[in-house]
Amino acid sequence: MSERHKTVHDPWKWGWCYHNREDPRVWVPKKNPEAGFTLNFTHRQAYPILLLLLIAPIMIVLLIELLK
Repeated sequence: MSERHKTVHDPWKWGWCYHNREDPRVWVPKKNPEAGFTLNFTHRQAYPILLLLLIAPIMIVLLIELLK
C-alpha cells in the first residue's frame, strides 16, 4: 500500500476484514500477501462482488441438480 493510503488507525477489523475509506482499491492484499487478496469493505463495489462470490457457487450447484 502506498504512503497516501496509510492511516493512523489499523484498517484491519477482527484481523481479517479490511476497512479503509481513504484507500480507493476494491481488492487489497491480505496482511500476508502470499495468502491472496481481500475486499476493502468501505468501497461501494465490495458488497456486490461479495454477493456474486456467494451466490455463484450456489447457483452452479442448483443448476447441476436441476439438470440431473
